Amino acid sequence: MGAEVVLAEGELQMISSLLGKCFEQKRENVVVWALLAVNFCIRCIVAARPLEYLDGLTIPDDAYLSLTIARNIAKGLGPLYGFEYTNGFQPLYVFLMVPTFMLVPDDLFIPVRVALYLLILFDTLTLYLLYRYTAALSKSSITPILVSLAWVCNPYFINTSLNGLETSLSAFFIVAALYYFRTISNSHAGSPTLTQCFFLGILVGFAIFARIDNVFLALSIVVVLWWQHWHERFWILSERFLLIALGIGLVMLPWLLYSYHYTGDVYPVSGKAVRFLSLGDVQHKPTLENWYFPILGYAAMVLAKKNWVPFGLMGLMTVLLWARGRAIRSRIKETIRRLAPALLFSVLLICAYVFFIFTPWFFLRYFYPVAVLMLLSLAVWMDLFFEGLKTKKHMVAFAGIFFTLIVTLNLTHKHFRELLFSTDTKTLGYMNLGLWATTHFPDGTVIGAPQSGALGYFANNLRVVNLDGVVNKSCFEALVQYRGMEYVRKAGIQYIVGWEINLDHITEHSANFKQEELILITKIEEFTSRRWEWYVMKVNYNLRENTAP
Repeated sequence: MGAEVVLAEGELQMISSLLGKCFEQKRENVVVWALLAVNFCIRCIVAARPLEYLDGLTIPDDAYLSLTIARNIAKGLGPLYGFEYTNGFQPLYVFLMVPTFMLVPDDLFIPVRVALYLLILFDTLTLYLLYRYTAALSKSSITPILVSLAWVCNPYFINTSLNGLETSLSAFFIVAALYYFRTISNSHAGSPTLTQCFFLGILVGFAIFARIDNVFLALSIVVVLWWQHWHERFWILSERFLLIALGIGLVMLPWLLYSYHYTGDVYPVSGKAVRFLSLGDVQHKPTLENWYFPILGYAAMVLAKKNWVPFGLMGLMTVLLWARGRAIRSRIKETIRRLAPALLFSVLLICAYVFFIFTPWFFLRYFYPVAVLMLLSLAVWMDLFFEGLKTKKHMVAFAGIFFTLIVTLNLTHKHFRELLFSTDTKTLGYMNLGLWATTHFPDGTVIGAPQSGALGYFANNLRVVNLDGVVNKSCFEALVQYRGMEYVRKAGIQYIVGWEINLDHITEHSANFKQEELILITKIEEFTSRRWEWYVMKVNYNLRENTAP
């Protein structure tokens, strides 16, 4: 009888434990779905605003470059821009947009809307992975909720999820690859299995397919994997690295063949072109004083400006944790080791753009992965802080403080208000230029423009030629050889449209340029873009032995 009672009590305890776990899991699922729903709804509310308000506010000119190429692929023209095939775009996003243009080939605005909602979907999926990742890193159930909240209401993340570019797709695969790498690294004491390495390679391959600079993610993972298992036999590690490479190759090889088929290149021209554009500001003679120090300072400013809330919280918690003594300091070092792949990737990405690729005007977008991965650091710091609190009452109090700070500092920021209430249609965007050009030039006119995205997308009754080389290898090579105006004439360009600095880039890279080669037709008074004024210049063919178009 006594044994039966003991058995019954044991069964009751087991049932009670199972019910408790089910209840905790159900409660966690409710929290996760609530966070995902709020994230999706906030971004959809912004995305539903008139496009003329979002244009320039969230959508840069480059977004229209990608959409134009997707439209040409849908028409069966291949990756065509102007008169040239190009590989100067991030392929995954462009290919995902091709079906939209097949379904609505003649509509200019529906594809832009579809692009925004596609990116919102990937942004929300990234939040789900981020929640799971931070939950795996944390002992406290409060930590992943607060970190996810820092994602949901951050205007930088909202803005980027609506930029009409590949950034959100790239972030999704970055987080997916790092989360999976952590999972397989913790699954057993030895190195990951061959199957796991192959699947990891596929995830990393899709990250590179989404953005080429994610090759630094691949490098970071390989370095950390070697660091974790360097003591194992060489052939064991070699097999793992080979399987990762095969996974990446399986994803990337079709694109590389596609690129080579159309352009004869596998390396995208856009990277070389934007680097050349950047160095044009210092006549291609960079020094520490005139270039590297200023660009390093600007990079630091961008990182601080867009991540000041996580920076501030981490700084406060670091001070409090450091005061607790050597044990906590050793724990901090251990958590840094746990985040090694993400931290190394962030460092490599920043160094690549600051010291080699440059393009400071794109730092807000290019450094976005760093902001995403910084939330992982925030999660670790926050969890350490909560772990050191003595009572549940203290934990609830500090959770309330962090919740209030995260929500208040983000939702009261001017950029959050702009996303919801800005009605500026005249000073920021690029759409106006494309719509203006459709009615101010005869059909079939050949227009050259360094910033040609919106112009080429909306003015599809014209032939628009890119003149900064980002999606035009022939133009890029001509600029490098100081044959800018020679290329303009060879391409039969009748008018050039650009900002003053855009026009200067062409003329400064044209040997023996004469002012008479370009005739000012008008300065557009109706609107500006990024508050820069547009100029229309007519190409003067009478000065050269060239036949006018």
